[in-house]
Amino acid sequence: MTEHFKFKDTGLPNTPAYKKATEVCLEWLNKNMSVFGEKRIADFMHNQPVAAAKRISNDTQSPSDQSIIVALLGPAKMDLLKDEKSSRKTWGDDVVDLIKHYSGQPIAGKQLQRDAVRLFLVEGLSTMQDQLIDRKRHDRHHPVRWNILNHLEKTFPKLKGQNPKIDREFEKALQASRLALETIDKNRKPKNPPKPPNHL
Repeated sequence: MTEHFKFKDTGLPNTPAYKKATEVCLEWLNKNMSVFGEKRIADFMHNQPVAAAKRISNDTQSPSDQSIIVALLGPAKMDLLKDEKSSRKTWGDDVVDLIKHYSGQPIAGKQLQRDAVRLFLVEGLSTMQDQLIDRKRHDRHHPVRWNILNHLEKTFPKLKGQNPKIDREFEKALQASRLALETIDKNRKPKNPPKPPNHL
């Protein structure tokens, strides 16, 4: 942990697995996203992986440990597949199977299928609220944000119905995200506006 991010500030239960998952995520961010600095990395931790985990914990029935752990691992989750045998020993089969689902592999069992849906929703919500909603300026990541939103809009109807409270939040976030990105496009000034014709 760092002075900017401390597990005790997350509001999550102080279980060894949850704390370890945040440590792994934070280490990944410090290694791969250090250009943003510790303060912005700490903000990302709270706004995305921690926010996603807390939604599962607070807004779903019978939340599972494996879904909360995978949410807390954030962008570091896929690294666990580099040594799958060791990861299964450290984190358990359900955590690894959930992560493998992100790489396109089918998932077995109603519990893990339910977890996969919840993870998509809460991670999508956290991303929209942190990266899309209320976005004001165009930057080089603008097309990526559109790709994210298009993917969320396309996938959501297939998953809707299992988590009513989160579904309602998700639908509102989709609308707010689209409004923000469309407004940026509408207000963007061309780099080289056409010159007015010369008058004789």
